[in-house]
Amino acid sequence: MIVAQDQQLRQDLKKCAPINKPRFDASHFLIFTAKTADALSDHIDHILHDVKKMNLVERTGYKTFCKQGAKKDFKLMDTPDGLHQWSAHQAYIALGFAMLVAAERGIDSCPIEGFSIDQATEVLTTHQLIDPDKDLPVLMLALGYASMSDQPHPRSRRPLDEMVRWY
Repeated sequence: MIVAQDQQLRQDLKKCAPINKPRFDASHFLIFTAKTADALSDHIDHILHDVKKMNLVERTGYKTFCKQGAKKDFKLMDTPDGLHQWSAHQAYIALGFAMLVAAERGIDSCPIEGFSIDQATEVLTTHQLIDPDKDLPVLMLALGYASMSDQPHPRSRRPLDEMVRWY
């Protein structure tokens, strides 16, 4: 995750998301990235060795178990970007928690998917924030307090019974 505090970075990112330009002016702006398939293996090695302190035998067994599950149960190896998509899903979990914490603290949030991933990758690479062979931007989050005077439409919520089926 990247906390975009630099104003030049935000200006450059606005070009990647024309319909979301006002959101880049939020008091805080986060960019969530996801590991590429190539980088994921190195990242897992780092976690198992440096964080979990597993020895070689434990790491090998754990990675074999995970690889079998990824291939057989989760079908992550069926497409070239399957592992990257799984990594992106993990970023969405982090997004959900960030929005939940913001709401608990009375802070407005707006998730953003409406941006050119290629352009955002170029901007983040130019600013030396990512290595595109290892990480790619997948979503963004604007945080702050929404201006009530700038709201073009009143806020609305879909009724719960239209979203949830009780069985």
